[in-house]
Amino acid sequence: IEVEKIIASCFDSDAEELTTISQYLLELGGKRVRPLLCLLTAKLFSAPTPPKELLTTAAGIELIHMATLLHDDIIDESLVRRNSESAFKKFGQTPTLLTGDFLLVRAFGLCAKLGDLFIVEETENACVRLTEGELLEGHIAPERHVDFDEYIRIISGKTASLFALATTTGAYFCASDKEDVETMRKFGRELGLLFQMVDDVLDISADKNLLGKPGGVDLKQRVPTLVNILWLTREEEKAKQFFQQKSYSENDIQETKSYLLSSPVFSDCINKIEESYTKATSLLNQIRSNNIDQASKSALIELMDYTVGRIKLTASTPV
Repeated sequence: IEVEKIIASCFDSDAEELTTISQYLLELGGKRVRPLLCLLTAKLFSAPTPPKELLTTAAGIELIHMATLLHDDIIDESLVRRNSESAFKKFGQTPTLLTGDFLLVRAFGLCAKLGDLFIVEETENACVRLTEGELLEGHIAPERHVDFDEYIRIISGKTASLFALATTTGAYFCASDKEDVETMRKFGRELGLLFQMVDDVLDISADKNLLGKPGGVDLKQRVPTLVNILWLTREEEKAKQFFQQKSYSENDIQETKSYLLSSPVFSDCINKIEESYTKATSLLNQIRSNNIDQASKSALIELMDYTVGRIKLTASTPV
């Protein structure tokens, strides 16, 4: 609740449309995973109450995430966000773009007020990596095959950078051992990778209600997702033919989704997700502090279980 209040306090502007669009996006909801990670990491190291600086940082990270959602909808020309009109559809390209910029500036304003160079530098680095990941993905031609290592480099930036920022800052404010700060950085990165890989699979396994937007978009746009790159890795003629098409009917997409869900590609994806889950769990077990809050550790594991469990809700093949 306190983090939400800080976020909302950043929406004030003389340009009313900036406030309106920011508030609209906030009210669309969301899981608030990144601020949650900040707070859970602080509690993990037995912080009795989150320090004010951490609440401010958590709000700043969510503002950055909100900005990326606005920019992503413009880039993807998405008409739907969380089962509602996207800001891009409702308010138009230019106001949405400027609101994203506005939220980024507000986020850095929060960080700057903390007067802590570490937080500013970490936030800057995360934002640079996020932007680099988005650009690297966007510059990949549809016909070029991306291997798994390159895929991991892309999503380490575009998704995992903010997850790592959240866990790093939570540990920075509350952990007494610097090595634990680095361990939580690695954990956040791995959790971000897990989150993105699951999201990629949901593009073929989930319906619009769970996704909050139409499924099959990554297939149609030939984005280098986990599903698409692992399908191409198998060198199936069907995959080559699909990605060489210039356009797709709704029937093409539905048939391809059904095929992939019953093919070895789906199992390949699940194996990669399970590997990531195991790495993240192992990192939590490497924390050196003797004063760990076990309830918070369990909550972090439950968050991973929930993330992976989203596939179980949709796929006919057991996960």
